[in-house]
Amino acid sequence: MFTYAIYQPLKTPLHGLNPAAKLALTLTVMIVMLVTSRLLVGLGILAAVVALLTAARAPLGRIFPFVRAALALSVIFAISWLVFTHDGRPVFGSWGPTDHAVTAAAVAGLRVLVMVLASALLLFITSETELLQGLRRLRVPYVACFTLMLSLRLLPSLTEDLAVIRQAQMCRGFELQRGSFIERARRSITGIVPLVAIAFRRVDTLARALESRAFNLRGMHRTTYREDVLRVIDRVVLAGSVLIIAAFVIVRP
Repeated sequence: MFTYAIYQPLKTPLHGLNPAAKLALTLTVMIVMLVTSRLLVGLGILAAVVALLTAARAPLGRIFPFVRAALALSVIFAISWLVFTHDGRPVFGSWGPTDHAVTAAAVAGLRVLVMVLASALLLFITSETELLQGLRRLRVPYVACFTLMLSLRLLPSLTEDLAVIRQAQMCRGFELQRGSFIERARRSITGIVPLVAIAFRRVDTLARALESRAFNLRGMHRTTYREDVLRVIDRVVLAGSVLIIAAFVIVRP
């Protein structure tokens, strides 16, 4: 059973960064992409993310599911901007989407694509322990860090449970892969009830395990086994991230 998405312990400059620097780098890309409204700047940010994925030696097979989901979401967001944006001049004479709508749709699609690819980059170069260390280094409350770690461990397990439920239903002659999309979606709903029951059982087991170990979120001084050291390159990445975010927020290109 896998517990974490696509992390691979490779020896690359990005893998060797401090977890806080990895988080800062990813957040910088996301915030800058959210702030900008120019298509050329968005294309430049997308090229930078692709370059970072290449530097991290991320295999296409592990990134492709993220790309496929990002493209689908990008199309949905782009169409919504084309439909609901009426500022500017129509592109096709007196009808059709406006020039502002086309630009906004392209930027919105790029935003979704960059967000998903940046998240894939963070998951590829950061392990669970490193992600927790980076969040703690950035002064994120331990409650939020612990909740995030539980989500990263629980969601893949629920995905595997749903696959087992579907296979059991198909072994009993329940057709889940035939018919129209609506019919298949309606049949798939039948797997939600046992999945919810399994999820509650897992949460109850987890709560009992934490209680038996006297787990307490308050009034405890927590220590770490691995020493978290900021090197020169990590400090440069953190400082550069702060400066880039400040510049984009002030200038808003």
